[in-house]
Amino acid sequence: MVTLSFDDGREDTYRVAFKIMKEYGLVGTINVTTGWVDGSWSVTNWPSAVDGAMTIEQVKECFNYGFEIASHGDTHITEVNDLRACLIKLRGWGVIDPDYPGFASPYSELTAQNLAKTAPIFMENNIKYVRTGHSHKCKRWPMRILFILQWLTGSSLLFQTFFKHNSILLPMNQPFMLPASEIKRSHSANQVIRLLQRSISSKSWNILMLHSILESKDKGYGQDVWYWDADEFRQLCQWLSKQDKQDIAVVTTKVGLKNLLENWEESRDVVNRSVGSRYASKRCGALF
Repeated sequence: MVTLSFDDGREDTYRVAFKIMKEYGLVGTINVTTGWVDGSWSVTNWPSAVDGAMTIEQVKECFNYGFEIASHGDTHITEVNDLRACLIKLRGWGVIDPDYPGFASPYSELTAQNLAKTAPIFMENNIKYVRTGHSHKCKRWPMRILFILQWLTGSSLLFQTFFKHNSILLPMNQPFMLPASEIKRSHSANQVIRLLQRSISSKSWNILMLHSILESKDKGYGQDVWYWDADEFRQLCQWLSKQDKQDIAVVTTKVGLKNLLENWEESRDVVNRSVGSRYASKRCGALF
């Protein structure tokens, strides 16, 4: 599976990305910073987002088309009252699944290591998942050096070597916390496609974290690293649309997690049936 996960609710997510995805029949997840969208909170340091935020009506249009709308905070922070305010607004706009709300961590601050400190926030608000950034394996020093090298060289091999650690496989150590691969200005569609081709054999799930999708004429183009070229994005979407759904399914974060957990339960059932209930309970504890 692959998920196209857009942060913030940027104007170009609707104007550029949504338009391209509709053309190829794809859906994704938009993690909305509600205070920015409704104008109650302003942004001053996102150069690639100079054109501002989506409107509430545009968020609704994406939701009605089939996109998942998830929380990204009301003012782009992780705090209980801020999260609550965001969810209240999303529910009021009628764009969030009340039974399966998700949260994308602003600045990818949340990790499996510090999750315990904020877990009560999510339990209180029935949050089903937290999408964060690169996995902890990618944050070690040798991997940081690899990240810099793939960034400088544009190598697809180095890209795969680094980003494969963000691919989600069963068994999962923490099914609540979902890592994502940050796709930025210097990356190419070919790099991403080769990563996804590799993931077919491993049957892994890749969440691609995207911010702005910009055309070269846009004012924010070239102003920071938090955007991807619209032509590269279109090339990826075109390739995805041509793949057999038995090989690669383009899904929202919510659907991806549900599919993963269903497969997890099926795997437990297979183990139970094959080795017997008493032994299987111990075996499943080791596997899952």
